[in-house]
Amino acid sequence: MEIHISPSTAAGLKRLNDMVQNKTDLPFLLEHSGLRNSKLHTILSSTGAGKSTLIRTILLDFLKLNEGKVLLWLSEETISDFRTSASYMSDVEELSGRVVVFSEIDYRNEDDGELLKGLSKKHNHYLDLFKKKIAEGYSLIIFDNATTSDLYTENIITQVDMANEIKRASSKCPCPIIVVAHTAKNEKIKKLIFDADSIRGSAKITQISEYIYCLQTIQTDTGRKSFLIIEKSRNHAIKNKLYILIYDEEQKIYNKSKICELSLLQDCARGKNGI
Repeated sequence: MEIHISPSTAAGLKRLNDMVQNKTDLPFLLEHSGLRNSKLHTILSSTGAGKSTLIRTILLDFLKLNEGKVLLWLSEETISDFRTSASYMSDVEELSGRVVVFSEIDYRNEDDGELLKGLSKKHNHYLDLFKKKIAEGYSLIIFDNATTSDLYTENIITQVDMANEIKRASSKCPCPIIVVAHTAKNEKIKKLIFDADSIRGSAKITQISEYIYCLQTIQTDTGRKSFLIIEKSRNHAIKNKLYILIYDEEQKIYNKSKICELSLLQDCARGKNGI
């Protein structure tokens, strides 16, 4: 296909790229003018590092500043688990009637034992269900967690299939899609600092994502420190790629973030008390 771009078209495309499509008060999202519609955003981190905390933070920020409903697809939590964790938010009323939650755990518990029997059958069933869900029309779609989902399985082929389907969905949906993923086992031993290649299983999901964030939480002498690296940002020049997230114990979200130097993360990762 031949590409023809006039100066006026180029100017319009640049304006659209720089435009804030979804309002946010989160500095690390403002680095690329907020969550981008029809784009795939992947959050990558290890077990217990605060991925669900970050999701609740982004969810609340989005609901407070934007219209519409959010689809939250959960693979590791029940709906009851999410309700409990969300109840600590001071602005929890923002979620009422605006968040549609699907839990794979709850869904499996309702199954009669035949519908989800066998890995291939289970994968295909969830894939069809996911396509139907996202077609309902949402302002934001969050998939937490792709790598522990029955859509993913241990098979590389089904992992790639799932990644491609989510990518197709993101290109068709008039809203952002956020996917949460685990790092590979023992990744903390292999690498000082996580990157996009640290994902568990197939790297397809990170390869086709327009935006990638690596969340790394480290235990230091002064407590747990959570760092967020903007690993990838398509068509946006990122001024500040590294933030430290401040955890609010009462609300169980990150209520603040501040820019920090890479050397700080490196010191903490090496076991030095850099803060």
